[in-house]
Amino acid sequence: MMHFVLLGLFWGQYATQFDWWGWLFASLGPLAVLLFGYLILVSFYFGKTSYPQIENDRSRNAHLKKILTILGPASPTEKASFICMFGAILSLATVSVHGIAPDVICLLILLFLFVFQFMNDKGFQTRIKWDFLIFMCGLSGIAFAANDVGLISWLEDNTRWMTEYLNHYFFELTTFLIIFSLMVQFILPRDVNINILSIMLIPLFQKNGMNPWIAVYIVNTIGRIWFFEYQEPEYRIFAKHGKNYSVDFAKKLKSSRLRLNMFYIISLYVGIFYWKWIGILPW
Repeated sequence: MMHFVLLGLFWGQYATQFDWWGWLFASLGPLAVLLFGYLILVSFYFGKTSYPQIENDRSRNAHLKKILTILGPASPTEKASFICMFGAILSLATVSVHGIAPDVICLLILLFLFVFQFMNDKGFQTRIKWDFLIFMCGLSGIAFAANDVGLISWLEDNTRWMTEYLNHYFFELTTFLIIFSLMVQFILPRDVNINILSIMLIPLFQKNGMNPWIAVYIVNTIGRIWFFEYQEPEYRIFAKHGKNYSVDFAKKLKSSRLRLNMFYIISLYVGIFYWKWIGILPW
């Protein structure tokens, strides 16, 4: 979600250069490294786990029937959620075909939920993370206001030294961004860190004729790296609300996730070669 919000800060030709398929194609190189890392760590940490054996088909069917009974049938709201989710993915993936703006698609999905009463006023107030949306809108407003008052131009004039690194020393610049972002994450929350760095880097990349999507991807990938529990909201939610999970499983999950950081960093350097190969980053 944050990735889409940051892409909304682009202006000029960069705002329309890539559609959903373009973003997917541009991220295939780094994603291949991450997928390889996930497969290795999952097989190493969880591949040797022994599961209870179900003796025959009759026992297996009874076991599955018991699971389905516990889960119960899907409610109309759950069915509507799946329809909206897949509809949004399909619509965003085919924007270049139908030409409907992504924000209009999201508005139509919201109207669908209201018209067919899958969401009421109370759900509209409680199920949507308004604090996060207000925070993101506030940062977007600050970015546009800074551009209007000339603060972005001032930043560009005082960071011309980065032009040489952007054009000829991109590996070194990426290393600097990784180290700087990881240090900032010890102090600031992940979302704040990602947004501040993106607001600083997007105009610098665009000013120097480089695709700002690369800056957003790098910052978002670095933001997924964490070393302590307080840096990762999803892990804190799992540790707080997860019931009946084993302590050994939690340790394995944390240990494997920490080792996955190495693959996140490697994926960025592989991505640099990949982006140069497909032509969105100059050699």
